[in-house]
Amino acid sequence: MGLIAMSERDLQRIEVLSKVADGRMTMVSASHVLALSERQVRRLLAAMSRPMPMPTAASMYDGRDIPCPTKPSTRTSG
Repeated sequence: MGLIAMSERDLQRIEVLSKVADGRMTMVSASHVLALSERQVRRLLAAMSRPMPMPTAASMYDGRDIPCPTKPSTRTSG
């Protein structure tokens, strides 16, 4: 697995949500610490528990036409 860059806010969010998931912190406390509603904390916990699909090359394609060096050009000169 590669290196993942996160902001301090995201790291704090993961730490607090992990505590809630482990039963070491209540949702009410987490909502106060993160300055979120209890409902939003519940939604974040649900999102954390869902399996995340691995990105594929096709899902990372941004739509730009990238020329392939092994493919002959179909352009005509003129």
